[in-house]
Amino acid sequence: MSGKSTLSQLLRIRKLEEEQAQVILQTALGELQKLKVARLASRERSRKGRILVNASAGSGESSDWFAGLEEIRATSRLNEMLSVRITLAESTIVRLREGLMAKRIERRQVETLLEEIDAQDAIRSGRWSQAALDDWHRLQSQQTKGNGKADRD
Repeated sequence: MSGKSTLSQLLRIRKLEEEQAQVILQTALGELQKLKVARLASRERSRKGRILVNASAGSGESSDWFAGLEEIRATSRLNEMLSVRITLAESTIVRLREGLMAKRIERRQVETLLEEIDAQDAIRSGRWSQAALDDWHRLQSQQTKGNGKADRD
């Protein structure tokens, strides 16, 4: 396999790796968004629990009071767990972004090498074409000189 075809195949692999890294990053960003929405919902649930506790103080309903306290306690634990998971997700996203950038750099390096090979091929082709034109011109000059000598004799 020639160097250019090997690099072309490597470029295809690098592009696929970059696309895969992009998909994984997008998935992680989606998961982070879901965690943040869950935390907002949990905070709203906690707020409703506090409202229930306050309302039960006025009405004297102990079951509402206990339910409100349990709601506050449960959402507090949920918020703690979600905060930890969000922190982990954010650090994972940072790592995934760095990985994506590394894949992008690898792809661009291969593209640069291929562009360099193409440029060298173009230079070689131009030199070959120029040499062929020079040879043709030299032959034409020799034939013209040869024909001119024969006409003078």
